Amino acid sequence: MKTGSATFNIRNLLDLDNSKVYIGFVLFAIALVVWIFILKKLPLNVAQAFSVLQFVGVILASWLLLSEPISGLRWVGIAFVFLGVIIVGWTAK
Repeated sequence: MKTGSATFNIRNLLDLDNSKVYIGFVLFAIALVVWIFILKKLPLNVAQAFSVLQFVGVILASWLLLSEPISGLRWVGIAFVFLGVIIVGWTAK
């Protein structure tokens, strides 16, 4: 969606020329279905803790796909997020 947003025009919402935006919509829909299945299997407090990994995923994807830089301090933050998710997952009953 990030790369498609440069040429997106709300007036032409149904214009299918901007495939990157519509692929993003489809991926969001798939993520919603996956989230529903996760909620069926896990308690909300555990599932929500794991959902913060999406922020790490976005940072890493923007680094890999869009060549956006990741500072040293941000790497530390990513490590803390992983540590927090591990602690929550380890203590889940």
